[in-house]
Amino acid sequence: TWAALAHGAQGIAFFLYPSNAPEKPGEIPPSLALRTHDGKATPQLQRLTDLARKLVPLGPVITRWQRTTLPAATDQRELRAYLFKGGDSRPYLVAFNHDVEKPVTGRIRLPFASPKVSDLIAKSERKPVLERSATIFSLTLPPGEGTILRLSGTMPEAKELPEAVDEPRVSGRPRPDLPLTNLRDGRKLFRYQV
Repeated sequence: TWAALAHGAQGIAFFLYPSNAPEKPGEIPPSLALRTHDGKATPQLQRLTDLARKLVPLGPVITRWQRTTLPAATDQRELRAYLFKGGDSRPYLVAFNHDVEKPVTGRIRLPFASPKVSDLIAKSERKPVLERSATIFSLTLPPGEGTILRLSGTMPEAKELPEAVDEPRVSGRPRPDLPLTNLRDGRKLFRYQV
């Protein structure tokens, strides 16, 4: 679900088909759905209900934003981050933990100054560090979970080419272990591709 939102989905739909009855009493059904064959809620239904409670209030934001081509870099491979321009012209970021088994803690670097970072899911404020014309902040996400952040500042137009680098850096320190993406003109850029 978080990956779909991060890639620009403006809505999520789930179908409620009951699981098949177990072949033997006490056996786990061959397929799991949101409800068991006898109509009882499954753990998946509870997780989906919790997610809906978080996302439904943000529907007006989610349905009006457009994903941008500006990169939001992270220092952990499993931490994914994508920038959006809202219908209100404000910048937003969707971040999620791609690992469904372990939590992830990492830093996200935005290519513009954002002195205020508001977590719309956790209803809290992040403490960003402004570095030249970039913003860096830390984020911890449970396995498979994500969040939506409202950013301040002005996002540059996506037509601008991001600054190329010879070596990825996080907080000014070299990080040769992080991947670089080759641009068509031969330059390299620190960002993740999915």
